[in-house]
Amino acid sequence: MLLVAAVRGLALELAPPPADLLDPVGGADGVLPDLDHDGWIPLSWLPGVGADRARQVVAQRAQLGLPLTPARLRLLDGIGDQTALEVEQWYRRAGRGPPLEPG
Repeated sequence: MLLVAAVRGLALELAPPPADLLDPVGGADGVLPDLDHDGWIPLSWLPGVGADRARQVVAQRAQLGLPLTPARLRLLDGIGDQTALEVEQWYRRAGRGPPLEPG
């Protein structure tokens, strides 16, 4: 039993952490949240967003009726043009993640 417990413990230590616990310290070089599907924690990592605005994005994005992209963030209440621009630039610098505009 002790051997089984030790093996399970080692497997847990080697497993990657859940995506919502990753911290994108490297900014755009780190984790790019999926604006249309991720929860508020990954969205709070976006520049100028924070926890409160991230919760607002999660609550409002379903009402938008369109896939949420960095360019469409400014359509949501509580996200101003400056914040939307910073997020767009953050995704653009990364050169990956969702397109700025669908298509």
